Amino acid sequence: MNYLDLLHKFWDYNQNEPLGITSIAIYLFLLENWDKNNANDFKVSDVTISDELGITRKTVKATKEKLRNCGLIYYETQNGLPSYYRIILDYTSLRKGEKPKKDVAERNQKPIEAKEKSKPDSPTESPVEEPKIVTPPSQEPVKPNVITDNKAIPTLTEIIDFAKTLPKYDPSLDSRIQERYESWVNNGWRTLRNDPIKDWEPLLKATLPFIVKTPQNGTLTLGNIPNIKVPKPKSTYNE
Repeated sequence: MNYLDLLHKFWDYNQNEPLGITSIAIYLFLLENWDKNNANDFKVSDVTISDELGITRKTVKATKEKLRNCGLIYYETQNGLPSYYRIILDYTSLRKGEKPKKDVAERNQKPIEAKEKSKPDSPTESPVEEPKIVTPPSQEPVKPNVITDNKAIPTLTEIIDFAKTLPKYDPSLDSRIQERYESWVNNGWRTLRNDPIKDWEPLLKATLPFIVKTPQNGTLTLGNIPNIKVPKPKSTYNE
């Protein structure tokens, strides 16, 4: 099942059981990461999701638990490290008015969760094999402050000056732009997805719409997520 198939299936699911704007935004963000990682498991931190979508980490945690309980995703959290995510392919769309069952997600989870819930001192417990997690590529260490095409890393002033020329720029975003710039520098001039930055100007232009301040009420509005075109449903009429 490819990206478009899952997208169609998700919108069918959402029509029968509306999930809300925040759940839709986070699922589409995770689905995009899954597709970019060649339909394999991937890892991403709550901080990254919070920064990209402009919502609080508390909201991220509650929403991903909701998506897991609906059977749409599975994730494994490790203390201090980004969570591993798996997009569930074989979930079933609910009939209108039917509530998601708790065990829908549990059927899709790997044995590691059963191991964590079992009692550690049980003498009859059989060993459970750890699930094989496919790690994203390009994990080799990168020397800091080095760009692959040997161009010098721009200064923060150059970054801000270029941002001022973009239509989405607002002076209140300077601190967020500085945070994003520092994260790229500290990561060896790589993006949050660990991709090397070869041309920073188009990257900043594409990133600026996501560098927004968290809403004061902690909720997500339609202006906080990118404009996503809903695909037309597949025709079932046989001509």
